[in-house]
Amino acid sequence: MPLVAKLVLEEEVKEACSLRNTLHDEEDALSIEVLKLQDTLNEKDEIGQSLQLKCEDLEQESQRMKFENQLQQLMGQHKNLCNVFTPERLPLEVQSAEYTTQQLLKAENQMLEQVAHLQEELSKAQASDSATLMHDESFTHILHT
Repeated sequence: MPLVAKLVLEEEVKEACSLRNTLHDEEDALSIEVLKLQDTLNEKDEIGQSLQLKCEDLEQESQRMKFENQLQQLMGQHKNLCNVFTPERLPLEVQSAEYTTQQLLKAENQMLEQVAHLQEELSKAQASDSATLMHDESFTHILHT
């Protein structure tokens, strides 16, 4: 084999080895990136679950408060039944009941806003998780190709 051909082949072998090492390094870097993205996805899943539980807790708390308020109103009505039906007290009782209703509606609206906000955060977290999952699937597809 002529010396020039041998030198050309040796150079091509060196380039091929260098390219293989570069590709290996890139594969390692992509594998690390995939692991980081999977960790991020797991963290977001945990946050999503936490937000879901908080939403459920707030909804239960809202229902409990509603029930307690209704119970207190009924107990108060029962306790003061005789006083409510006197002609002198009727306008004052109506005014008091309207004020209580307004306060309860305000509290309910605040709780509903909190629930809506938490549901929006949960939706955003789930949407972000979907995008991350699609990104992970693309990396996985690239790695296996």
